[in-house]
Amino acid sequence: MTSTSIPNLAHTRPVTCNFTMHSAHWAFRRWREDSPLRRAALASLARMQELGVELDDVDLAGQRLPTPRRRAGYRSEPRWWINWKWQGYRSIPYCVPSGDGWLEVVQPTRTRPLNALVIKPGPKAAALRS
Repeated sequence: MTSTSIPNLAHTRPVTCNFTMHSAHWAFRRWREDSPLRRAALASLARMQELGVELDDVDLAGQRLPTPRRRAGYRSEPRWWINWKWQGYRSIPYCVPSGDGWLEVVQPTRTRPLNALVIKPGPKAAALRS
């Protein structure tokens, strides 16, 4: 488990995001403009891209992203989960061993720096998957 600082994205400027604009627009529509959850979602998606994660395999706060590939019929199990305020934390032991990781935004805020934990499966989980 590692602690990370999430990029500070302005919640009103989608062009600062490097991930597909469709995914960004979906996140922009899901939460109000002044919502700290919207800011946390966009910053988390930016972090996923920095980690090289395929957005088709991301579960964002309980919902899969409507990426162009998924809308075209591509189906896969989530490999990464993004959540905040420890909602769904009881799922971590079940999700992480079968996936690639969990990003937990500890306390989403409107203006302060966002901090998150990145939880990845260890060597025992990798052995169980084999």
